[in-house]
Amino acid sequence: AKVLNRWRRADATALRETLTSRLREEQASQNADTLLMIRRALGVRLTALIAAIQDGRLAAFPHDDQEGFHAIRVDRMDVEVLIKTLPPDVLIDRPETKVISASVFGKQIGLVEPKYMVRLVATGHSPGTEITNSVTKRKQWSLAEDDIAAFHKRFTTTALLARKAGVHRRTITSQ
Repeated sequence: AKVLNRWRRADATALRETLTSRLREEQASQNADTLLMIRRALGVRLTALIAAIQDGRLAAFPHDDQEGFHAIRVDRMDVEVLIKTLPPDVLIDRPETKVISASVFGKQIGLVEPKYMVRLVATGHSPGTEITNSVTKRKQWSLAEDDIAAFHKRFTTTALLARKAGVHRRTITSQ
């Protein structure tokens, strides 16, 4: 099998040097992440992010613990503003509805064991959809926005009650 080498080392080094020369001096905010993470999270093509940094439309910040391409951080809020000005062809197709795995949702709502949320969905007590994970190829339960709303209509957790009341969850359980 022939492996196509898409980059010449000199080209890759030149691109890295161009991007790192555009880094701002100050540290990135808490919302900043790597280009690859922003690409995945917001659905914008990597080439568009790189072009925006080169043009000066997008500020890039250094990360002290890493070197090279992964040391380049961009602010998520800046990218969201940039996306509004980009043509649709530079956006990666994303589903319109947000989908989250049942176990991740279980962590977000404060369940001690996220598998309990998976069990609620698997036994039919809460709505959800069984999908195949694109990375691990394993079956898993996922929840869309409608499923999450249906869960909140029927169930609550001490963590959710504590957030709503503005107190610690132990205060809720002691009352």
